[in-house]
Amino acid sequence: MKNKSRMQYSLLNSSVSAVIYIFNIAIKFLSRSFFIHFLGAEYLGLNGLFTNILSMLSLAELGIGTSIVFSLYAPLAKKDKSMINLLMHLYKKIYTIIGIVVGVLGMMLIPVLPHIIGDARSIPGIYLIYFLFLLNSVSSYFFTYNRSLLIADQRAYITVVFDFFCSVIVTVVQIISLYLFNNYFIYLSIQIFGTIITNLLLTFNVKKMYPYLSNKKGNNHLDENTKDTLKKNTIGNLSSKIGSVVVSGTDNIFISSFVGIGTVGLYSNYILIINSIRGLCGQITNSITSSIGNVGVDQNDELSNRIFERHNFVNFTLTFFSSVILVATMNPFIALWVGRDYELPNKTVFLIISNFIILMLRNSFIVFIDALGLAWQQRWKSVVEALMNISLSFLFLLVFKLGINGVLLATTLSSLLTVCWIEPYVVYKYGLHSNIINYLKIISRQLIALLIAVAFSHLLLVNRFSISFIGLVYYGVFGLFIALIIYLIFFWKSSEFKFLYTTIFNIIRKRIKK
Repeated sequence: MKNKSRMQYSLLNSSVSAVIYIFNIAIKFLSRSFFIHFLGAEYLGLNGLFTNILSMLSLAELGIGTSIVFSLYAPLAKKDKSMINLLMHLYKKIYTIIGIVVGVLGMMLIPVLPHIIGDARSIPGIYLIYFLFLLNSVSSYFFTYNRSLLIADQRAYITVVFDFFCSVIVTVVQIISLYLFNNYFIYLSIQIFGTIITNLLLTFNVKKMYPYLSNKKGNNHLDENTKDTLKKNTIGNLSSKIGSVVVSGTDNIFISSFVGIGTVGLYSNYILIINSIRGLCGQITNSITSSIGNVGVDQNDELSNRIFERHNFVNFTLTFFSSVILVATMNPFIALWVGRDYELPNKTVFLIISNFIILMLRNSFIVFIDALGLAWQQRWKSVVEALMNISLSFLFLLVFKLGINGVLLATTLSSLLTVCWIEPYVVYKYGLHSNIINYLKIISRQLIALLIAVAFSHLLLVNRFSISFIGLVYYGVFGLFIALIIYLIFFWKSSEFKFLYTTIFNIIRKRIKK
């Protein structure tokens, strides 16, 4: 079979991932609707809370996966099967240990659980629910290492397809179980079974695609240079991921402890919307990470700079349109979907969207840091971010009594004061070997355009139409119109826009010809 080019694999990963992710979003919202109808806001809040608590325990894994993927780029490019096999055996061993460590840490957390979960203590069977969450988290570490080989080899679309079909089956069975039994324990047990089966099926497929993985690793050992690179990238990735995990993982814990488990449930619906949009945008942009990694192996600075500028503009375009439309449609959609009782105040929604914008604008830098192996250069960044976020959260909750807004504001400020300037500095200095002044000019123009568009969307559209399907369509269409006008005014003549326009036009033309 003829090997595909980097661009072909990037387009294949992007198109497959984007299409399937749209269906996945629909499935998640359908599942959430049934969940709320049968179990209510308290269990919904508990779902988000335990997910966050266990994401904190996943710090044991952070750094390993990204580092192994980066280490696989070079041997895959050189078709060094011996080195690939050696790395995968190492990866398997490490992930087995991580699964055990997470399980032990999770069990050790049980005695202090009542002090973390706030008023969720009153929910029946709380410890059994936590144990089922822990079991699902631990089971996810076994066999999942095979995904990294497919991702590094620019075949992420395979994992996407596998995950999608298994997710559909699991979700359908969970919905049926809610209808028949209305039992949260059965709901979680189905999720655990689905996680195990998905990883087993994916492992079987990887072994068929890469039969040499079944060979014993022999007496070969990693050379010192590879060990040193792997060690540095692992430590760098671990420290760089701590901030994001602590920041996102502690939000629901703070809200549950200081505000209430019911508010966690309301907030989790907004986060589902935000994460769905982020995930969809990420499927489009992140799928070319392995291509960037391969360019990094070639050490072509000019090409890397050009790819970054285009990647950054595409990422900004997605951020721009989604943010403006979210301002107009977020609360109307929540009211129409699950009812007005599940709405949060406009100030809270504004902070949620602000954090969404920050996370989205960071995406290009995160992709390039992972792909070019720059984690070591920013190893202290997220430790500082995590400490600042926790300190500010306590300040806004205990001193200023800001409630959920205080938690969200702490997240915004800790990001602006750390990651939002450190990541660009690292990428430009160590990855692109270019002057960061170039980026400051780019981001200044982008932020001005975004702020103007968001302001117009809020002033002209918020609370203007009825809460109905037609009203929601009006919000979306007018939001899109406002975004498009301002976007064209600012970027019509830019070289990045011409590249994006030409690319989209060529894709559409090819589709029409077919």
